[in-house]
Formats: sequence, structure tokens, C-alpha cells
Amino acid sequence: MATTSLKTRRCPGCGAKQVLLQSTNGGRKMPMQWGCADCGRIDETEAALTRREVQIVELICQGKAAKEIAVMLEIELKTAETHRANIYSKLKLHSVAQLVLWAVRNRVVDGYLLETSIQNGDAEKQTDFHRAT
Repeated sequence: MATTSLKTRRCPGCGAKQVLLQSTNGGRKMPMQWGCADCGRIDETEAALTRREVQIVELICQGKAAKEIAVMLEIELKTAETHRANIYSKLKLHSVAQLVLWAVRNRVVDGYLLETSIQNGDAEKQTDFHRAT
């Protein structure tokens, strides 16, 4: 027998209340969808990110490479790369640009802070790092 549970959040599009409908069928979770009645926005999500994965998304959005993430979080490079691959797989994304857009839309990171860090020259520092390696 299928059961459902209701959760809510603010819509990234219009700020109104969005509803998450998560269905289970015989103990097996089905894909989830966020839906906004006000603006009609529908966001699909397959699985929630872990706290560590959210932390890594934030660092990726700051322009950090896997090597830098590994050093900052004191984990192995392979672990950082695995987290990154899991994030892309869970969210069904294929590029950093898509990940940043997803993170801003889902309020994982603040788009204003990203814009400010780029204007302050952090993007140039990242480019210099890549030239040095």
C-alpha cells in the first residue's frame, strides 16, 4: 500500500510555500517533487544531500578544486572526488555551472555572496592556482 508524507519549504522562484510529496510503495521510496501553487514551479529531487555533501557543494560554488577541498576538510583527495561524483549523480547534473545554479535556486548558497566574491577578485586567485599546477 502506498503512503505519503507532506513537507513544505519556500519556493526559490516566488518565495511562496512549496509542497513536497514523497511517496513510498511497499517500503520503497519513489521520486519526490516540489510543487508551487503560486508560480507553477516544479522541482524534482531524487535524494537529499548529506551535510558533508552540502559542505562540498558550498566549496565547489566558491571555485574550490577537489584538491583544495580535500586539504580544507582534511580528507583524502579520492574521498573529495567521490563526494563530488555522488553529488552530481544524486542531482542529475553534469557541470559546475549546473551545480552552482542548483545551489542558488535551492538556497544552499547565496547568489549575492558568490557575485561579491567574484567581484573581489577571488575568481582570479582560482585561475592563478590552476596556472601554478
